[in-house]
Amino acid sequence: MPAQELLSNSLHEKLHPFLEVAVFLAEFFDDQPAKDEQANRLMTQVEELSKLQGTANEQLKELKVGLDGLYQRQGCLEEASRRESFLTEEFHSRHIIVPLAESIFPALDLLQEQLQDSSTQRNEMTSLLEAIYAQVLQTMRNLGLRPLNAETGDAFDPACMQPVKQWPAKTSDEVGKVAKLVRLGFKRGNHLLRPAGVVVFCEHATTEMPSIEMKPTTQLPE
Repeated sequence: MPAQELLSNSLHEKLHPFLEVAVFLAEFFDDQPAKDEQANRLMTQVEELSKLQGTANEQLKELKVGLDGLYQRQGCLEEASRRESFLTEEFHSRHIIVPLAESIFPALDLLQEQLQDSSTQRNEMTSLLEAIYAQVLQTMRNLGLRPLNAETGDAFDPACMQPVKQWPAKTSDEVGKVAKLVRLGFKRGNHLLRPAGVVVFCEHATTEMPSIEMKPTTQLPE
């Protein structure tokens, strides 16, 4: 092989990698405008997405404010409804239930006194009085009143009892305890309309206690 051809082949082998790099660079730079345009379009889309996200965030904030306001108004309406219901109940209790119950108390006390009278013999009239007494008590319960009873031997409770008589105690254990129920007391809810009238065992008893006007000891709230 001639020396000139050998030299040509040797140069071609050495320059081949450089030629490949040159071709790659030429192709890269020839295609760069298209790549730049594609990159610009991508950046534009990213910016549009960012704007849309910002708008969505603002709308979410406005929606949250609107929901908070709605919940607040709903709470105000519920509170107003509860308040109206409470006031209606209080008005109904003060001006209807309590006056009606107090007007029934004297008749109920008279019936109880007649039934407790040991000198009264049982007869048809007694059965009739018992039936009337039971019906009046049921009417009081229907009005929302709870009778306050007391049994012999119960400890005297000044919160719901009122002494109307004293009986001498036979033993020291009886002192301060209920000897007899004279008159039922009544409560409506947490309000004491009148205490139960009771006879109390005392160490040094008097036959009668001072006259006590039967009125509620706890007034209903204004």
